[in-house]
Amino acid sequence: MIKISKPVGIQHTQNVNALVYGEAGIGKTVLATTASDSLLVAAEPGILSILDTQQDVTEVKSLKDVKEVYAFLKKDNPYQTVTLDSISEIAQVVLNEYKALERDPRQAYMKMAEEIISVIRAFRDLPMNVIFIAKQDRITDELSGRTMYGPLFPGKQLKAEIPYQLDIVMAMRFVRKDGVTHRKLQTEADIQYTAKDRTGKLEKYIDPNLDALFETACAIQQTNLELRS
Repeated sequence: MIKISKPVGIQHTQNVNALVYGEAGIGKTVLATTASDSLLVAAEPGILSILDTQQDVTEVKSLKDVKEVYAFLKKDNPYQTVTLDSISEIAQVVLNEYKALERDPRQAYMKMAEEIISVIRAFRDLPMNVIFIAKQDRITDELSGRTMYGPLFPGKQLKAEIPYQLDIVMAMRFVRKDGVTHRKLQTEADIQYTAKDRTGKLEKYIDPNLDALFETACAIQQTNLELRS
């Protein structure tokens, strides 16, 4: 027998899942340290920028390592937030693993995409805040010459699929206002940057602070639930 319910009747987890992308050196790894009680899963060699912090870090070098981290968090999770830095690098590592096994490169790309989407869904559904960090990709339209920015992944499938798997996609970038340059997270898409906010309530530009993001997003979600009850 099927079960039909309204969104107000569905239990809400009060957790945030998001992807943040940006150019090299803009502070994506440092962003991970703005989440309290968090674990940084580092596939990138860039943790020098957080050596003076108390951030918990575990390094991953293979798909097996990533799955071991997931199993640990699912079984006995002492954290409120996990950040994967970066999912772009993890995807490249997995692609290299499959390229060594497959004679047909197309099969390697297909299996890599399947694995990464599976990893993203698995981490996304953990009972905690989950942040995926990605490198920034620059795409130039051949006809118009217009440049667009979005998250970088090997192959075409992940670029199209991953933004649909997550509630929030943000571009970390420099924004100039009143003659002053600020580092911000952009939550709304425009003609240059890919972004989305499924809550529909975040400001277009927010400060790069994960704890503040979680507080705002969860407060918005809780208010919406109370208004419907």
